[in-house]
Amino acid sequence: MTTTAPLPADEAERLKVLAACAILDSPPEQSYDDLTQLAAYVCGTPMALVSLIDANRQWFKSRIGVRPSQTGREISFCAYTILRPEPLIVADTLRDPRFLGSSLVIGEPFIRFYAGVPLRTREGYARHAVRARPETAAARAGAARPAQGPGTAGGVPFGAATSGAAAS
Repeated sequence: MTTTAPLPADEAERLKVLAACAILDSPPEQSYDDLTQLAAYVCGTPMALVSLIDANRQWFKSRIGVRPSQTGREISFCAYTILRPEPLIVADTLRDPRFLGSSLVIGEPFIRFYAGVPLRTREGYARHAVRARPETAAARAGAARPAQGPGTAGGVPFGAATSGAAAS
């Protein structure tokens, strides 16, 4: 059964910071596209996204291998990612009660593995997340080993990545 992620303790302030960034529904930006391409390349995955979580949806600032530009927050894997400081890795979505009945798991795009890393502001708010998702068992096999340390891509800072899937 799919469950909706609880709200972060700092949700009201996080949403204010997100709104102040004036990034939701903005045009594509090369720095975000560079980060998404880097995540897909490093992880060897056909799908990668930079997602921003607002009050009711996750909006994709940058995306590779995904058609929709947004989904409802209630089905968002990223809504769970922003609750934690470390990467969220779900090795098998069919065995995780949070996602078992998700339309993203039982229907297109049939997500079986997920890895996401929260991208935080300097003040520590989880504004959005980067993620990559492999489609094959071979890609999943290499995805569960976290890479070391923080870095940047295209001028966009991020807190961590995984060698098989970069954040949500």
